[in-house]
Amino acid sequence: MLFRSLVVLVASLGLSSVHYFRRLKSSKLGIWWLAFSLRSIGYGSLLLLLFNPWWQWRKEKVESPVLLVYEDKSASIDSLSAQKWKRLSEEIASNKKMRVQYFGFAHEVFAEDSVSRAARLRTNLSAVFQHAMAKSVTSPVGGMVVVSDGIVNEGLDPLVGNLPPHIPIITVGMGNVAPRIDALAGALLCNDEVFLGNSFVVESSIRAVRLMGETLVVRCLWGSEEVGRTLWKVSSEADWKRVNFEVKPKAVGMKRLSVVISSMPGEENLSNNIQSKYVKVVDERKRVEILFGAPHPDVSALGRALGLEGQFACVAKPKKERSETADVYVLHGWNWSDNSDVVWLNNQLKRGKAIWIFASPGMRWDVLGRAFGVDWTTSSLGWQDAQPQWNEAFSGWSPTGEESLRWGSLPPVKSPVLKLAMPEGSSAVMWQRWGGAATKLPLMTTWKMGNSGVGMFFGEGIWRWRIEDRKNDDGKVFDAWVRRMTGLLAAGSLTKKSLEISLSKQQFDLSEEVIVRVVCRDKAGENDDEVSRTLKVGKLENGVVKSMTTIALEKGKGGWRGVLAGLTEGECQLIAEGGIERSSVSAQIALTNQPQELMDLQANHGLLKALAQRSNGGFCLLDDCKMFAQLLKEKPNQVAVMREEVSNQFWWKSFGWLLLVVLSFGGEWAVRRWMGAY
Repeated sequence: MLFRSLVVLVASLGLSSVHYFRRLKSSKLGIWWLAFSLRSIGYGSLLLLLFNPWWQWRKEKVESPVLLVYEDKSASIDSLSAQKWKRLSEEIASNKKMRVQYFGFAHEVFAEDSVSRAARLRTNLSAVFQHAMAKSVTSPVGGMVVVSDGIVNEGLDPLVGNLPPHIPIITVGMGNVAPRIDALAGALLCNDEVFLGNSFVVESSIRAVRLMGETLVVRCLWGSEEVGRTLWKVSSEADWKRVNFEVKPKAVGMKRLSVVISSMPGEENLSNNIQSKYVKVVDERKRVEILFGAPHPDVSALGRALGLEGQFACVAKPKKERSETADVYVLHGWNWSDNSDVVWLNNQLKRGKAIWIFASPGMRWDVLGRAFGVDWTTSSLGWQDAQPQWNEAFSGWSPTGEESLRWGSLPPVKSPVLKLAMPEGSSAVMWQRWGGAATKLPLMTTWKMGNSGVGMFFGEGIWRWRIEDRKNDDGKVFDAWVRRMTGLLAAGSLTKKSLEISLSKQQFDLSEEVIVRVVCRDKAGENDDEVSRTLKVGKLENGVVKSMTTIALEKGKGGWRGVLAGLTEGECQLIAEGGIERSSVSAQIALTNQPQELMDLQANHGLLKALAQRSNGGFCLLDDCKMFAQLLKEKPNQVAVMREEVSNQFWWKSFGWLLLVVLSFGGEWAVRRWMGAY
């Protein structure tokens, strides 16, 4: 900056001297020196502006620390505990050294007192800490107070996730930790889709608390029909047992499956005596052949995912042992240099067989591209680490919010960098993300050739996805994706339909938000607005629509969006109308009324103590007002913080600087006119 200033000074004096060199020798030296100085100031100001200079404003501001208070508003909190907390919160109000901000939370953090019943039926404690971290960016947070019973049933494990750094957390325990007389039915473990006439097994873990010596009757219901019964004599104060029932479906369609435990005297919570889920019965399974050019862990991951739920009859074999009887062919590790491979591929496409191809190093992209009538050539970048980024416009299937977070944390796969000309009507399922930045290079795409569904995965190393996924949830996210994409390809249910209803899943709990997306397309396959702005929702009883309502749809990304509310337990049929054929399309969903929030009402103060310990905070019971007052005095940082606000201001944006330029040249001109010069 000093060098620039010297250059400006020399240049401005030099330019002014060219004009005033002779006049500075006249008898009226003082007047001409004044004009010379004004012109020099004017030149200097303009030259400085050419360097685009700026100055900084620094302002110090004193801010008192913020105390963030989060109160559990979930359905597991009884009214008595809420009243006790109101009395305890008066201790916070008496502290004048801190600014206090109050929030409620259940499945998310909210500032309003009112929250819907559905929102109260889930508790996400990790959302509280994410909210606190966001607050700490804009304000000095001195501490947190979390008032809860510690019952968590949604979101990440708060002990596994990141806590707000350097913020002590005071946890206040609500609820009752003493075991209550209770019989609990655990989640039902069985296939979501089964086959007509084939028996399947449903498994559930049942628990009994303070029921030693009692005999429980456990029944299995297929719809309203009892298909199994067992007796269990409880042998301890806290006992459990795994029960299995065999069910043989006799008709296709959605059917409710339930495990019910008889109620016992003294039970306060009867809502957890039953567990239910809806099972879809179909009459045919698809045959899948995984044909590999060489053994690879990806092949094993695909085979395990497709062989889990019985939806497919899956076999993996070398490509030379390929048959002509499969419905879906998954091709891995083919180099496509052999013309016979291309001939075989074209024959399967003519027969309407579904094809899913996985990329591998060394494959001939130009040969494979010609088989599909497109130009695929590799770039000089070769293969690149890529993570998945879901395409929101793909209507065939999209992950839920929690599943999306899981997908974002998966390790990268090796993906080829291609100059892509995709087949007409293709749709990307997911994009490649390089180093956290999204690209418009597909990681997986689908299209139709005649009656055949074709999928192309531009990557290798999905076995890492399954291993990482199994660390969290037994591989359910990865396995569901493989099965769903295989099913879409087999059915030809890609994105060429003019009208579609898209759902994240087919079964919901009444405590969940049910979001429906309706996608309408024109003849070119592009999104079109020619769709009815409403969605019909019909209640099904024994397969017959008994009542019909309509909900409004709103314009969203990739289609029209609607949120279903006011639903009741059972099956519903959804009907959308519109499209280029002015047709209608339908879908079915099933709803259960089994919120996890009410399954087990025993408070988990151990979790609250662990959170307080990890954050250098403290724990106290709701009744211990003295202890709470002491923690509130010792743990939060109550010292005011000096914050410096820095703002940059460009000189050319300053009115004062521009005024200096005008006055300098204006004053110099006035002097010259007064002296009779121009």
